[in-house]
Formats: sequence, structure tokens, C-alpha cells
Amino acid sequence: MASVAYAHEEAPEHEDATKRDVRIDASPTAIMIRSEVENGTVENHFGLLVATQRERDDHVRDGLVIHVAFSHETEVGDVENEAFLYMRIAYLALTEFVDTNGNGALDTGVDNVIKHVPLNTTYAPLEYSSILSDDGKQGWRIVARTENGLFEVTAEMFPQYAVVDGTIVPPTATKITTVINNFPFTNPGDPNDRVALRILAISKTVIEHETPTTEEKIRVRSATAEGFFTWAPTAQVDGVTVNVKSSLTRLERPRWIINLAYAQGSSIVHDPILGFSFGSTPILTSRLLIGAAIAATAMFGVLVYLGRRQLAGVFTPKPFGQ
Repeated sequence: MASVAYAHEEAPEHEDATKRDVRIDASPTAIMIRSEVENGTVENHFGLLVATQRERDDHVRDGLVIHVAFSHETEVGDVENEAFLYMRIAYLALTEFVDTNGNGALDTGVDNVIKHVPLNTTYAPLEYSSILSDDGKQGWRIVARTENGLFEVTAEMFPQYAVVDGTIVPPTATKITTVINNFPFTNPGDPNDRVALRILAISKTVIEHETPTTEEKIRVRSATAEGFFTWAPTAQVDGVTVNVKSSLTRLERPRWIINLAYAQGSSIVHDPILGFSFGSTPILTSRLLIGAAIAATAMFGVLVYLGRRQLAGVFTPKPFGQ
């Protein structure tokens, strides 16, 4: 199923607007949102794919992955500048552990792991709907949840700058909300019994880790653009703001394991952001075009074309073993 919508990109503190076409391709296991904007000699491309199944070794495997891809190209006279980045975030497991050293984070080899709850499980059919931001901008929401309701991820994307829960979300990013519902803790009420969400980040570009004072992030960079996965240092546990403690492990090739650890609660809500910025600020005016085809079975048979160059396999996910 495909749909086309139109929006106008309005950059903060700018009067001019650019018409943006948004296309959505949807199936029960994969939803892609991409948009197209023209602005002179500037071409920008952004696409978001949320999928709950993948093909590998001739088998269909379950598991939630969020992919984002970005391309920027400008021509001034005979000078052409390009940037291309992508990042994938795969949700691997929920790990219950005893915080042995008391720092709140999951430290491999130090803390006692009680159990792993794999997230490469069966998911309910993906849902998407149109939404309005806090400042009245139209956008789209994709919801993925496990069939048992234990884990849920919401990805929101707006084709223009939008304010969501007090955060400005640029048109080249997606605001993600992760929810852990009624996790079966082994020792209810024990403050040292915690749960960590294990995530795998992968890109063909070197991934860096940065810890500023307000939020933590990993990023990939080119000479002119930056991709980022960033998370606030706090989450909502049963409606109360609590600290989030993270631990990261660098793997071979550009891959990182991220563990985000939370206190006990029946409802644990955390809001990362995944996306791209160009230069020192998010893109203000752009031409975004990602042409994509989702196979009829929608089991990740995806081929993406960016701009004038065919970039096959951008959204062909291999996050778990490659």
C-alpha cells in the first residue's frame, strides 16, 4: 500500500517554504517513509524504514530494525559536493541484571545477568497513522510492538521542523519512543535489580561515541554531514523521571552495542532521536528523494535509489550478523 502527501518545509526563523512530497509504502512487516523537495541546485535525500522481519540465508527472521539514510548534493558552477550516510538500529534484547557495582549501568563481566529476553520475536502487524505535532505540523507515526505487548517502539517523522514534547525534530530525523511494559522482574522492589535495553548500531562509516553534558549520542560523520543516535539521560518509569545509565561496547567494523539501563517499573518510557544534520545545523531547505520498492512479501526485499546515483542495498538490513 502506498500513499502520497504534501507538506511545506518551514525552517526556523525563515519565511520561505518549500513544497515537499511524502510517500509511504506500507505492509504488515515493513513501512518506509520518504519525501521529495526541490530547491534550485540543492538535492537532499532522507528515508526512514521500520521493519520487523528480514530475509537471511533463505529464511525469514523476526526482529525490529530502524534504518535511516541520507544523501546531500549541491552544484555551484563546476563544483559538486556530496555527502551520503546511513545508520541502522537493531533492538536485540531486554537484559535483567543485578547492579553489583552500584553504578546503575549494565557492565559485562561485573554485573550478574539474571536473564535475557530476546526481542527478535514475533511482532504484531506494523501500524502507521497521521499525527499533529505540538505546534500543529502534520507528520506520521509508525508503531511496532511485540505480540505479547512487552516491548513497543514508536517512530515519528515530520516533513518540516516540528515540536514534539518540547523537542524540535528536524525533517531529517525521527523521534523514537521505546516502551517496556510489565517486565517480569525476578526480584520486585529490589533497587539493584534492573533491566537494560540492548541495541546494535551499525553503519559503513566509523561510529563515534560522544558524552556531552545534556545528552549522550553515537554519530557517523562525513566532511559535510553527521548522522546521530542520541538519547536523553532520563526516562519515565511509572510516571517518575529517573536516570538512564548507559554502557557501550565497540565491536569489529563500524558497530556498537548500546545498553540502556532502567530502574524497575511496570511502564518504562524513553525517547531517543535518530537522524542527520548538515553542516553545523540541521538542514533548512532541501530536496529529499528516495525512490524505493518494497517487495510484495515485504520481507526486506528493498532496493533504494538516491538522487541520480543508484545506491542499491541501502535498506537491505543485515544488522545481526554483519
